[in-house]
Amino acid sequence: MLVALLGLVAALTVMRFLAPVIVAAWFAGLTAGLRRRLVARIGGRHRWPPWRPRRWWW
Repeated sequence: MLVALLGLVAALTVMRFLAPVIVAAWFAGLTAGLRRRLVARIGGRHRWPPWRPRRWWW
């Protein structure tokens, strides 16, 4: 019983430190995927950002 309790406390302590890292990495991957999908849908690098006017030397 005591070993199980100590294991639970250790797991909770480790997860308390690891959870923000996992969530941050997952969120960064998610936003990168969404940004890549949006850029691909808009038309790629050559039309991003869309508010920049097109000039003959670009």
